[in-house]
This record gives sequence, structure tokens and C-alpha cells, in this order.
Amino acid sequence: MSGDTSRWVSGQPMPMLNRPVVISLSQIELVSKIFKEGMLWYWGADVGCVGNKMRTMRCNEEGIEPEGNEAELIDWIKRFGSNSTLVVDCRESIGMPKTVTPLLNLLINMPCQVLAIVDDITASNPFPVWTPVT
Repeated sequence: MSGDTSRWVSGQPMPMLNRPVVISLSQIELVSKIFKEGMLWYWGADVGCVGNKMRTMRCNEEGIEPEGNEAELIDWIKRFGSNSTLVVDCRESIGMPKTVTPLLNLLINMPCQVLAIVDDITASNPFPVWTPVT
């Protein structure tokens, strides 16, 4: 990251194990076209944003505590994690997944590739921007 602006200096062409990337909502179509191996999953509070382009798991439902969200993710990891790509909706405008463990730690330690949807890919983000080679 650049020391002055707290932004990544360059993007990353693909998410790698333990190296997630951030994407914009407009890149969802591209994600579903590029990630064809294994299963493509969405974890977030706005399931409608991905339509039927990927499988979804529950998150931030009314009455569900952060422990429930995290338990859903841990169960998913055991069942599907190593054979999947995970798209996590981290948009502050709709509500990032609420978890007991810091979300950043969970995402970095996933057993699969992770793409995090954010409101603004040009803002300061914890991961580099996905810059796919098309």
C-alpha cells in the first residue's frame, strides 16, 4: 500500500489463497464468467445483487447474532470451502457480514479465493483491486 494515501499502488489480476481482492458490484457479471471451476458462492446481506449467477449462504438475517453468521461461514468452509470461490459483500451501504472474529481475519484465512464487493474500489481498502486480464 502507498504510505501517503493508504491505497494499494497496483491491482491484482486474480485473488489468491490468503490474498483476497476487492471488486465493484458492476464486476459481478465478469466474476461469474471467469470463475467457472468449482463452485461460486455469495455471502452477504443483498442476495438479489447476484441473481442466479452464484449460490448463496445466509448472512445478517434479522434476529441472527454475529455468532450465527460466523457459524454459517464455518459450516460452509467445512462443506464447500476448498472447492469454491467466495464473493463476500463488504459494502458498508448494505451492511458487511457481522462476525465475532474480525471479518478481515476470516477473509485472509479462507481456504479458497475471495473477492470482496466494496462500495468504492478507489477508496482505501484492505485488499488490492481486482484487475482481471480479459
